[in-house]
Amino acid sequence: MKGRYLHAFKDASRVAVMWISLVLATVAWGSIESGRDSLTEEGFIVKVSNPEGLEEFASRLGVNVNPLITYPNPSQEVLRVFGNYYVVSTTDKQQSERDRMLDLLKNLPYVEHLEPNTTVRVEPELESAGPDWTLHELDLFPYTPNDPFFPYQWDKVITETNWAWSLSTGSPDVTIALLDSGVDPDHPDLEANLVAGYNFLDNNANSADDNGHGTKIAGSAAAKIDNATGIAGVAGNTSIMPLKVVNSMGSMARSEEINAILYAADNGAQVINISARFSGPSTAEKASVEYAWNKGLFLCASAGNDGCYDPNHYPSAYEHVMSAGASTQEDTRASFSNYGSNVDVYAPGKSVWLTLMDGGYGTGTGTSYASPQIAGLAALIWSAYPEYTNREVWDAIILGADTIDSDEGKILRMNARKALGREHEEPGYVAEAQDDFFRASASGLQVGVMRFTYEVSQPTDYILRIFDVAGRTVYVQEGETVTQGQIECDPQLPPSVYFWLFKTEFGVDSGKIIFVE
Repeated sequence: MKGRYLHAFKDASRVAVMWISLVLATVAWGSIESGRDSLTEEGFIVKVSNPEGLEEFASRLGVNVNPLITYPNPSQEVLRVFGNYYVVSTTDKQQSERDRMLDLLKNLPYVEHLEPNTTVRVEPELESAGPDWTLHELDLFPYTPNDPFFPYQWDKVITETNWAWSLSTGSPDVTIALLDSGVDPDHPDLEANLVAGYNFLDNNANSADDNGHGTKIAGSAAAKIDNATGIAGVAGNTSIMPLKVVNSMGSMARSEEINAILYAADNGAQVINISARFSGPSTAEKASVEYAWNKGLFLCASAGNDGCYDPNHYPSAYEHVMSAGASTQEDTRASFSNYGSNVDVYAPGKSVWLTLMDGGYGTGTGTSYASPQIAGLAALIWSAYPEYTNREVWDAIILGADTIDSDEGKILRMNARKALGREHEEPGYVAEAQDDFFRASASGLQVGVMRFTYEVSQPTDYILRIFDVAGRTVYVQEGETVTQGQIECDPQLPPSVYFWLFKTEFGVDSGKIIFVE
């Protein structure tokens, strides 16, 4: 399927049949993002140096103690790092009883760490503008799958995912772990891509969806491509591992999320998507994220739907989790999407087409549906370049992103074509006619200020972007070039290793520098 360019419009009757056979009322499901007041009814996560002492304490107080790690056959490394973590809970729902248990746990000499086992719930539903009935100009499509609703998937065009598909549509050897409410196992656009998952609520292998949110997430990331059915996901031939951590009411406990992250890392996943939020960090959760990252996985999470700057939005705020905000069909930030320096990249998340329970399709709105597009892009990159590290996948997404305008200034929006290295495969491109050139360079060691030299065929605008080692934008400068020269900037950054991207209309160059004062 690589390198195939299809320009023919698909049989309109197939679309009509699908409309008649499915209930396609616009769906306005919110993402699994907690409200400001999280619940703590699931007790506490504790790390102890004396498990026997904790068991004795529980027996004396009449509370429950269970290991944090509950899934079968965890790796020895997981047991070494998390074997002394436990979940302590009580069946007494009175706040006074939980407060008493907390005070007692704080005073136990063998308790090394203590935090609430927070539970989060689904936010109120977001309004969705409804389907866009305008057909795209299909004669410009470099790759047109035969999925009947693809002509309405504006997001695949604006992110140039249809260009990226000429290189890869995903590989079954790459697996996206979806930490959510499970997946509808009989959905015709998902069943072919499903691999064995796990249910952390009931501790069994039944990962069927009983809420609906996980099925939508799965379609956004990896609905089957070219199966003459429904929609095309970003990575439509990639494997989907459903990890059920969200119950039928839309609630998720932090302990179950931690279990799922570790399970994914030990059971063959390359990508983890978490469309959820907790208000504040967790030592145990961060440790699970670092475990997965150090095992080579790529992690992404939704940035949140509060329409504000929220530095306490987790897990998206962790260094090794790519935070995904939502963009619109007008190619700007969606008003509901969180923003700020801790949002790494944006992806379409307003009125995007999704898979629904019982084989249906509809549109949805929320950062929940932006994040799995980033997960799908990571899977596409790994399918095309299996030798890449998770850091290289991260960098490809960030460096390949388009800079767009928003009410909060310039932001990055995913571009799948550029992330996969298809910069020159664009409509109207003719290699022989390209006499223009651009190149930039920078010394590997920069002292005091940063200096970049460049050559370009004719004066043009430029944008210089500096990234830290986590892939986060830390400095942006815009201006105009002459035909050759040097740009000097003083970004007021601490000494460290940085990556730079110098972009003009004639090309892009990038590199790594060590900056010292």
